[in-house]
Amino acid sequence: MFISFLLPYVDRGQGPIYHWVLAAQMSRVNLNDIIIIADDRYFSARFDWGKTVHMHGFHYKNPDIGQWEKIRKIIFQEDIFKELDVKSRSMLDAFRTLLTRDYPPLRYALRNILKDICRNGNVEGILTWCNVPSLELAAAECDLPVIHNEIGPFRPPNYLGTMYFDFKGVNGNTSAAQDMAAFLEDTRNDKDFTPISMEEMRRLLMMEPDRFHQRSSITYKSGVALQVEDDSNMLAFNFGMNNFELIFAARKGLTPDELLIRRHPQGYLEYSPSLGTLDDSVDSIEFILRCKRIICTNSSIAFEAMLLEKPVELLGDSPIACLSQKNLSMFSARDLLICLNFMFLGYLVPVYLLFDLDYYRWRLTNPSLREIYIRHLELFRRLREDNDLNRLTTVLELQ
Repeated sequence: MFISFLLPYVDRGQGPIYHWVLAAQMSRVNLNDIIIIADDRYFSARFDWGKTVHMHGFHYKNPDIGQWEKIRKIIFQEDIFKELDVKSRSMLDAFRTLLTRDYPPLRYALRNILKDICRNGNVEGILTWCNVPSLELAAAECDLPVIHNEIGPFRPPNYLGTMYFDFKGVNGNTSAAQDMAAFLEDTRNDKDFTPISMEEMRRLLMMEPDRFHQRSSITYKSGVALQVEDDSNMLAFNFGMNNFELIFAARKGLTPDELLIRRHPQGYLEYSPSLGTLDDSVDSIEFILRCKRIICTNSSIAFEAMLLEKPVELLGDSPIACLSQKNLSMFSARDLLICLNFMFLGYLVPVYLLFDLDYYRWRLTNPSLREIYIRHLELFRRLREDNDLNRLTTVLELQ
């Protein structure tokens, strides 16, 4: 049995921020295998009953009323968050607090809830969509692993879909650098291990890998990829650098016409063209190809840029910050290729496996990093073959 923790209290004006996660879990997981812990807003908000939803390559079906009534849930009491409400300057301030610091009232409530659940059944782990120190501390008291998930950086329609799966954290405070170093140590002198080439990885992950060879007639010295202003990446894992400061970091030594600024598709703010050229690319791939280098805090574009072999400077916390341009001098060409193999195909997981409890249970058996890499690589290859076959069939049907 798994416990799903859905971040309570925080509202960015769109209702419970992980409401869709609740629906996706109900779609993919046997309801006898999960207990939901959340505040009442998650259960009072309604779904488009039974509708199939497509999100970043992950397809799920909203619950019907019968499923909804069977869900096992534990609801946080509102008074847990009174102190947070008083001390927070804004809802975003409260969000930042829950993401970065222990909030004792939540930790005490979680500890009691977890201990009570563990007394009445076998709990295999806790599922969360974000870093919450109070949850980590309460889980540690009960000796329960915490699995952090998030939609990964490679997403349809340009890529095969990926997700993050990390026992330590997500977005920030992840195990990525540590695991990458361990994978490198295990494989670097192994003559039986051959990392696949960058070209092979592009043909595996990109839907149109030949776009890598396209070149734009307009080339900018730097491209800056902005973040959503109220996203957890920007609030908690940006090392204090907001989008405006990031633009000026990218502008260092450059004139505005040498800088290409990509606003996040879900961002709220518009930026003045006096700061740099505002990007009008059709997608992130075109943006990256138009730039000699990419600079960002912790954007998923960093993964894309490295796949496209562009220098990347990361100024915030990110799973792939260890491969930021300033760190590359310590890697040989082979070592760097091994590290990118691990990051793209070992650390990232095919989104097909999101909330697949057989996979989660396998990861809980502590397989080696090489075993994880091999399993993912095989699945990515099968998914790619299936996708190519489906596209060929579609073309033949249209002829």
